[in-house]
Amino acid sequence: MNDPTEAALRQLLIDAYGMTEPEITLIRTAGDGNQTFKIVADGTPFIARIYGEQGRQNPEWAQYELELLAHLAKRGISVAAPVADRAGDWIQMLPLEGTLPAPVALFLFADGGVEWPTTPSRAHLLGASFAQMHLAADSLYPTTDPRIFDAKRLLYDPLDRIRPFLEDTDPEDAAAWQTLTQTAQRTASLFAMIPHVDGAFGPIHGDLHQGNCHFNAAGDGDQLTFFDFSNAGIGMRVYDLSGFLWPLRDDTIQNPGIKAACDAFLDGYRRVRPLLQEEEDAIPASVKARDFWETGSWLEFDKNVDPEVVRKGLHSLAAQFRRFPLPDG
Repeated sequence: MNDPTEAALRQLLIDAYGMTEPEITLIRTAGDGNQTFKIVADGTPFIARIYGEQGRQNPEWAQYELELLAHLAKRGISVAAPVADRAGDWIQMLPLEGTLPAPVALFLFADGGVEWPTTPSRAHLLGASFAQMHLAADSLYPTTDPRIFDAKRLLYDPLDRIRPFLEDTDPEDAAAWQTLTQTAQRTASLFAMIPHVDGAFGPIHGDLHQGNCHFNAAGDGDQLTFFDFSNAGIGMRVYDLSGFLWPLRDDTIQNPGIKAACDAFLDGYRRVRPLLQEEEDAIPASVKARDFWETGSWLEFDKNVDPEVVRKGLHSLAAQFRRFPLPDG
């Protein structure tokens, strides 16, 4: 093995978890630098994550994620729960040359696969299970501070990263900036109307979409497992729906199969945890916030962005916001 990161991970798995000759396969490196590996030890599969820049600077966020997962698993929610090492710890710190030590965590492997667009029955199960997850998470009392998904993190921090790529003196840039800021302000105003009652705020997955849940046939039904809580924190539950409902952002929702899946997902969720009217009103705004968050994450973690590519992307996003505007207050 020539990769020093994988070599260090192998030694950690041997020393901390008592594995013998673990097989290690890199699955993906995310935009934030998180590296996900499939581990097979004695025929048993696991998932290991080496946390990227955010996890190295804020190891308490990783601790919160693992506490949330363990809490949900104890309450019967099907999640890829953390696996403790031989000392009973969930996190190991992996020394890496030239950077801060990286938190490392091991998780149970989520059998099954991604299906998109999923069938209405599976989308309904996903929505209902997600609502059950939110309700179960409300009784979590963490030992560490999580990240907070508020208007600052979702809207205004991304705007701060966007601003340098748009010039005041360019009419097209100025028009795009105006659309982006007005959309953020309207989104923030809809979020501000959601009262802190009836489970409208609480622990959230932070990045729930069809890629972070696996369906697996089990007996006469489907088994659904949630995983990849690396963006977990505290925030609006309606925002947590936006990853699955992202097709609402544009014409994608006109696809009959996708619309049926989104409708079934929402119906399943509402049957377990009815949404407040203010949350219903904020569903389109949550999808806009997802656009801002995705854009802000891109600009935060990609250190080699081409300014002209960014500019064109921002113009495209502004045009999309104009075509699918939020309702006036």
